[in-house]
Amino acid sequence: MEIKRLKQFKIVVEVGGLLKASEVLGISGGGLSKSLKALEQELGYAVFEQRGRGLELTEMGRHLYERLPSALQTIDDLLQLKELKKTITPHLRMVSFEVFTTYFLGKVTANTYQGSTVEIREAIPGQMEQLIAEKQSDLGITYLPIPHQGVEFTKVGKIRMAIFGLKKFRKGYSLKELPFVIPIAPIQGTPSGVRGLDGWPEHLFERRIQFRVEMMETALQLCRHGVAVAFLPEFVVSLVNAQSSNDLKLEELNQPADFATIQRDIFLIQRKGAEETKMVREIAKALRKLS
Repeated sequence: MEIKRLKQFKIVVEVGGLLKASEVLGISGGGLSKSLKALEQELGYAVFEQRGRGLELTEMGRHLYERLPSALQTIDDLLQLKELKKTITPHLRMVSFEVFTTYFLGKVTANTYQGSTVEIREAIPGQMEQLIAEKQSDLGITYLPIPHQGVEFTKVGKIRMAIFGLKKFRKGYSLKELPFVIPIAPIQGTPSGVRGLDGWPEHLFERRIQFRVEMMETALQLCRHGVAVAFLPEFVVSLVNAQSSNDLKLEELNQPADFATIQRDIFLIQRKGAEETKMVREIAKALRKLS
């Protein structure tokens, strides 16, 4: 049923006849009469009856007219939802730790999500899973997944980890002599046994801890000033070195013979059954490029 015909019927009733209604609507009287006949065929009953030279509402026409304002308002409201959808800004709430929030998500959101509303939280593994399960965040990024009820992990790539410092540390230092800077925040519950946010296999290799810091940026500054070394993702060091002078660039240090190259799987964290949106697919695509 065409909504236009219902509106034409309403105007005919309100202005008191076909001639005046046709003038208001800007159509011919014959065209309007034809439209009303089509409406009656769709409804299955007459809405007007001829009385002399004029039209008069039938009983069914009167009932239709009484109900029409609210019905048309409801239809208009429903149609406006379609227009509202065009104005709704995509929204994504993300959570991760500094490796990804500072050195990955900033660039990705700037290049991909212009015009979108993006919320980025800082949290450590364990907290991230809880925030997502409690619907305070939608998407997490981690290389230290901690099982949690109500969330699921999707592996999307790998990152290579290594020991980095200034060139002076490449010779004359054993693993136990290197002055490491590490994150303060402890991690518990990882299936891999890792206990630190930097992903160092503490359960397999001991190291000399000289500094404990909250922020990776602080750790990088200590490394660039030549007073510490750190266990870092290779892609982070590449980004930092690209903005550093040659004397402040970090180098990969020699690792013990039994210290195999460490790669960490990158996981997306979502609530179980969550829809894989376009925004999530773009994040996954960008993470795969880090491998």
